Amino acid sequence: MPRQQSRTVILLLLMAVLLSGWTVPAQNAASGEIYSVIELSFRGPQQGPKDTPARDVDFWVRFQHESGAPEYKVHGFWDGDGKGGSTGNVFKVRFTPTKPGRWRMAEVHSNAKELARQKQGETIVARSSSKPGFWLVDQESPGGRWYKRSDGSRQYIIGNTQYSFLSGYKDGNNPSGVDIAADVANNARYFKKLRFTFHPDRYPHPQEKPFLDDDGRPVDAGDYSHRPNPKWFHERGDVAVRAAFDHDLIADLILCGPDTVDSRATLRAARNNGDPAPDLSIFDNLDPGFRGLAGPGNEFVLGTNKLRQGITARLPAGKWTVTQYDVINMKTTVLLTNADGSFTFDAPDSRAALIHFKRTGRGVDSGSKMQGKGR
Repeated sequence: MPRQQSRTVILLLLMAVLLSGWTVPAQNAASGEIYSVIELSFRGPQQGPKDTPARDVDFWVRFQHESGAPEYKVHGFWDGDGKGGSTGNVFKVRFTPTKPGRWRMAEVHSNAKELARQKQGETIVARSSSKPGFWLVDQESPGGRWYKRSDGSRQYIIGNTQYSFLSGYKDGNNPSGVDIAADVANNARYFKKLRFTFHPDRYPHPQEKPFLDDDGRPVDAGDYSHRPNPKWFHERGDVAVRAAFDHDLIADLILCGPDTVDSRATLRAARNNGDPAPDLSIFDNLDPGFRGLAGPGNEFVLGTNKLRQGITARLPAGKWTVTQYDVINMKTTVLLTNADGSFTFDAPDSRAALIHFKRTGRGVDSGSKMQGKGR
């Protein structure tokens, strides 16, 4: 067949494919079993030890099953050079599929142009597995105070504590002085849960620290928790959590505390210039047991543990999105968008709920009362 004629045939075939509605299959980004952890790497903006990507880079992926449901939004994180180094452009997302089949990255969102829409449309192939899955609230138990696994099985939880074992060390030995993974594995022989702190707490390591200060130097002070140290995660935190997963042991990880000023300061994060602090000043008609945090003028979170009707929020100037997270029932509800002025709502009949107020636009506070109820 002459070359020109063969080219014509190929073009006609391509046109036939396009006109018939056929599409090129989406690229598979990864595969794994349901209830496993699938790690996806992305290339984002270059960051160093003095930068604050944990605070400044908004990055998440929306995963959707091929059947249309379920759908999950998973936040990503900066991982330095991907090997524990504190300079690099590696960002990661860790996703756990809960249903066999194809999961599409329906949306890859970021305020960093390098990450926005990267790998969007690619798929994850999830296979069946024998893993029992997540620990879920067992609504059939008395008062809904017990747990069951995703596969319906129920187990007793007997735990151990090793609060500061991540920071153990011996010169010239393993990073911890003991083998972190082996420690976790040995606990799994006798227990179902291991409680420990991410922070070294009372037993700080002389050189290795969980955070980086304004000059990029490793520190224990939790006031710098907005700048996590990738090395600490790679060689300690991730090792422990991964080993716990491998042995089906609950990693009861304490992020704030328990005992020292440095460890408890992870919640205060005083060097983060406006990190949320305890504040209930915009709310009226609260139960005395409710708690709140505020990033002044931009963000408020109200924590509730019981039904309460007729709570009022007096919102600062601007437009706000109000979202309710029922932690126990794993339900998210957007109560209102473009809210301003005063907003009246009910706290749900749940032992653990968060109502999140996020300013999404600037504006002049009209002082107008909103007609809608957040119920």
